[in-house]
Amino acid sequence: MKKFMMFAALMLTPPLFAQSQVSGPELLHRMGDPPQSRLLILHADDLGMSHSVNSASFEALENGWVSSASIMVPCPWLNEAAEFARSHPDVDLGLHLTLTSEWNNYRWRPLNRPHFESLLDADGYFPKESADVGKQASSQDATAEIAAQIEKARSAGIRFTHLDNHMGALSQRADLLRVYLAAGRKEQVPVFVSEGEVKAYPEAFNGYEDLPILRYIGPGNDKDLLEGFRKTLASLEPGVYITIVHLGLDDDELRAIMQDRDDGAKSRQRDFDLVRSEAFRRMLRDSGIQLIRWRDVAKALPKSN
Repeated sequence: MKKFMMFAALMLTPPLFAQSQVSGPELLHRMGDPPQSRLLILHADDLGMSHSVNSASFEALENGWVSSASIMVPCPWLNEAAEFARSHPDVDLGLHLTLTSEWNNYRWRPLNRPHFESLLDADGYFPKESADVGKQASSQDATAEIAAQIEKARSAGIRFTHLDNHMGALSQRADLLRVYLAAGRKEQVPVFVSEGEVKAYPEAFNGYEDLPILRYIGPGNDKDLLEGFRKTLASLEPGVYITIVHLGLDDDELRAIMQDRDDGAKSRQRDFDLVRSEAFRRMLRDSGIQLIRWRDVAKALPKSN
């Protein structure tokens, strides 16, 4: 199951990735920012999952408490997220490409009907775990499903700025990762890939030169989120970073959805309370951190032919 930060297993690994990838000072240069800048995308996952998640995320986006978010297209509350996207065209919204359905009693299925068999679990939903996607999903079915999610988002009026990867399901094999990279290139938007993914599957990046790589940061293992982030930010070198929060309200809806996870709804409320707190926003300012959006990262994409 997801913890506070989905990509914690891949955080801050040594930069042992291919020369074609762009990060750190070079990424700042390509984005047109000063070399000493410390830039951060403060990103909220899982819009469309539930009304509770939508409500907290919409408030955070409207108030600038987060700088970006992404939408799970197969989920039941997509229409509400799409309505928000249409009425807020300047908000930075991506697509949280989804091949898993992690809750016991709240499930969703593939959108693509002709090519989906390898994406199903025994109950006819997406699998609960990313590892099962890696074991059984065909790249053909994954390609068709991602295309269906992108098309549904577009037809709903969502002007998406980037693609990212729910629960890392598309990071389980090199061929699935290439499906993900190909979708970003076709749509001419950035994709969120980590240093760990480039290190794990260097072959997946052949032909995908000059991709911008953001370094993932989080609060570490500190139970006090504010103090954990304070320690992390104090040591940051110039570069472009991302942190991921999962917002929601500790209400009846979210408690029912997340009942199989201890402290589930409360953890989403804690993330929401963190980003909306004046103490957190003041800490970012005092640390010299500038919040940016995926539209800013797009400046560093390789020029299309």
